[in-house]
Amino acid sequence: MSAGFGGTGRAETFGRLLRAHRHRLGLSLAQLAALVHYDRGHISKIETDKRPPSLRFAQACDRVFDTGATFVSIAAALEPSARRRPGWARPAQLPLARRDFVGRERLLADLDDALLGGERSLAVPVVVVEGPSGVGKTELAVQWARRSVARGHFTDGQLYVDLGGADAELPPADLLADVLIALGVPRPGVPTGVDQRAAAFRSLLHDRKVLLVLDDAAHARQVHPFLPGSPGCAVLVTSRVRLPGLASRLGAVTLTVPDLTPAEAVRLVRSIIGDRCTDVDPEAIAELCGYQPLALVLAAEHVVTHGPGSTLPADLGSPGRRRSG
Repeated sequence: MSAGFGGTGRAETFGRLLRAHRHRLGLSLAQLAALVHYDRGHISKIETDKRPPSLRFAQACDRVFDTGATFVSIAAALEPSARRRPGWARPAQLPLARRDFVGRERLLADLDDALLGGERSLAVPVVVVEGPSGVGKTELAVQWARRSVARGHFTDGQLYVDLGGADAELPPADLLADVLIALGVPRPGVPTGVDQRAAAFRSLLHDRKVLLVLDDAAHARQVHPFLPGSPGCAVLVTSRVRLPGLASRLGAVTLTVPDLTPAEAVRLVRSIIGDRCTDVDPEAIAELCGYQPLALVLAAEHVVTHGPGSTLPADLGSPGRRRSG
């Protein structure tokens, strides 16, 4: 069995992986204790992620289960973090939020309900924000994330991972290595292999309250390695396509981001040009740009930079340009 997802779609930590291998061999806690020469109660606490595993214990597990260096690599990543737990540095990787953000009140409220509201269960809340390029998915995610942090949520940190989309898809193993380092794992201690890194990542986030923003996912496979197991965490994914695999497997909520309304589009243009360009027609710019935030921002910034008499780029409102951001 790998350290990734089992048949139920549940993410494996070191403890869950240990329990899965024990059950696979049909061993009781007492039988495993005799094989690894550790106390039964000690093993029980490791299986429930109440105690971090030592390298010596991990070596014994690899020997009993014939798993190579799987358990050792995970324990090696966890060990330095466990020693520094009282002074754990909180990651704060959220991008800057734009000042000229308008509208989206309903979507912000929906994100509150899906990621913060309601009864907490053992499941980690996951939301997919989907829509065409240039519609403002990433900015919506960043705005909501920063507002949530300002209100006292996700006190153990925020992680931001650019998955690269379909055009520049980045290897999950490399991205996970960067995340582990951000969580305090020394570079030489990062496990090898995506499954080992994912298991170490979930173990590090056990009992933490961390927000993960996974930007520009092309498919569910890019998201799975970054899903924590602790229900105190939350995951916000942006994507140009719907990700039904996350909904069916994890119960993820999908929110579709539409174009701005004409009134919101005009407000956005006016918020950027201010009082410097009084002879500019914000309504005309909004219509030209199809009410899409990216095109609106580019057009308004062009006016501010080149003056109200300048000619706007001809492709601002074209489908090709509207899907480029």
